[in-house]
Amino acid sequence: MQGEKLVVNGKRNLRGMVRDAKDPQRTYNFWVSAETEMIALAPRAPVVGAVGQFETTKEQWLMANRRNFPFLEHDPIDINGNLVPAPQRNAFDPNIVPIIQATQQADQDLKSVIGMFDASQEHSREQSGKAIIARQQQGEQGNSHFLHNQALTIQQVGRILLHWIPVYYDSPRIVRIIGLDDRERDVLVHAGNPEAAGAKLDEVQQNPLLRTLKDGSLYDVGLGRYDVSVSVTPSFQSRRAEAVESMTALLQAFPLAAPYALDVLTKNMDWPGARELSERFKHLVPPEARDDDDQQDIPPEVQQQMQQMQQQLEQAMQALEQQQQIIDTKATEQQGLAKIRQMELQSNERLAQMKARLELAKIQEKAKAEASLQMLEARLEELSQQAEFLHERRMQLDEPPEAPQAAAPEKDVADTVNYKDAPPDVRRELEARAGLQPSRMGSLELAERRAKAMPKPAAPAPAGPGRYRLPTAKGKPKPKADLKKK
Repeated sequence: MQGEKLVVNGKRNLRGMVRDAKDPQRTYNFWVSAETEMIALAPRAPVVGAVGQFETTKEQWLMANRRNFPFLEHDPIDINGNLVPAPQRNAFDPNIVPIIQATQQADQDLKSVIGMFDASQEHSREQSGKAIIARQQQGEQGNSHFLHNQALTIQQVGRILLHWIPVYYDSPRIVRIIGLDDRERDVLVHAGNPEAAGAKLDEVQQNPLLRTLKDGSLYDVGLGRYDVSVSVTPSFQSRRAEAVESMTALLQAFPLAAPYALDVLTKNMDWPGARELSERFKHLVPPEARDDDDQQDIPPEVQQQMQQMQQQLEQAMQALEQQQQIIDTKATEQQGLAKIRQMELQSNERLAQMKARLELAKIQEKAKAEASLQMLEARLEELSQQAEFLHERRMQLDEPPEAPQAAAPEKDVADTVNYKDAPPDVRRELEARAGLQPSRMGSLELAERRAKAMPKPAAPAPAGPGRYRLPTAKGKPKPKADLKKK
C-alpha cells in the first residue's frame, strides 16, 4: 500500500504519514527524556539540624531516605547543651516548567504534521458531537490522499479474492456472511456445480437442524464476472449512531411515522435487548409497509385479520381526525368569543375611565368657577365698603367748622376717631393737614386690617340655570360723591 508518491527530477519518492512526523517525534522524545533526567538528578532534600541532635536515633535518621518511619525522634539540645529547634529538610524543586512547555509544543507539532487532532483520536477534549465531527472531518481532509490510497489497496485485494474464490469454493458449502448492517446470514455457494448444490440444498431443507437458509440464498460464484467497489466512510457504529439521532429527530417532528420506523430505530440502538424489542415492534408495522420475507411467515388467516384490523384502525383514525377537527373548530370559536368578550370588557373599562375623567373635570371646573365667583364677590364687597367709607369721610371733611370752645388738651392726629381705620391716602392727607410726617403703613398691614374688618359674604342665589347674578352693596343706597368744594 502506497502512502504518498512524489516524482522529483525523474526519481520516484515514496513516503508515508510517518515521514514528516519523525522530527516532531524526536523533539518530543528529547524533552520528555530531559524532564525525566532533571527530576532524577535532582538532589534529595537533606535534613538540616544542629550538631548533636541526631546522636540518640542516628540510625533512623540515616535510613530516613530509604524507609518510611512512622516518626523520627531527635535531641532538643546541641553539643553545648543549648535548646535548638527541630531538624528540617532543605527541599529543592527542579525547574521543569520550560521543559513541560516545550514538550506540549512538540506534541502539538506532531498532531499538526500528521493531521490527526484530539477529536480524531481515542481521548478527546471535545464534548459536543458537532465539535467532534468537525475535528474528525478536519483530520480526514488532511489525510485524504492516504485514505484514497488505502481504498485502492483494499480494492486490489478484493479483486485478488474474487479471482481465487471460485477455485477454492468448487464444492457446495454453507458459509456465513455479514451485511452492511452487521446482520449475519447463511448462504449456499458453489462454483459451477449445480447438481451437487441442489442435492445439498435438499439435504439442508430436510434436516431441521440446518434450516438456516432462506429462499434466494443459493449463489453460483463461478457464473459471471464480479468487481469490487470500496467506499471510505465512517464505521458502522458511527453511522448507526447518526441514524439513531436523525430518526429520533424525525419522529419528534412527525410522531405519526412511529409505527413505520420504531423497529428500525430500535434495531440501530446499541444496548442489550434492542434486537428483541425491534422484532416486537415489527408487529406494529402496517402490512403494506412490511417486507415480503416478513409476510411470508404469516398465515393467510392472520394476514386477513391483520388487514381487517388495519382497516378498522384507519377508520378509527379518520373518526379521530374528524373529532379532532370538530374540537379544533369549537376551540377556535371559543377563543374568538373569549377575545370578543375581552375586547368588550376592555372597551367598557375605557368608557368608564373616560366618564370618570369627564366627571372629575366637570367637578374641578365647577369648583374653580365657584372659587372665582367668591373672590369676585369679596372684591366687590371690599370696594363697596371702601366707597362708603370714603364718602363718609369726605362728608365729614366738607362739614363747616364748629364754634371755638374752651381750650382742650391737644390730641394727637393718631388718636382721632377712625384715624387708624382710614385708608392710607386719607391718613396721609390728614397727617399733611396737621403738619405731621405721613405714615408709612405697608400694604400687608392694610390688607390684614381689611381682612379683619371685612364681613363674610353671603352665598348669592343663582339667577338662572348656568348663570350668576352680581351682588349689590348691602345697607343704604350709595349716594353720589359731591367733589365740589364749599
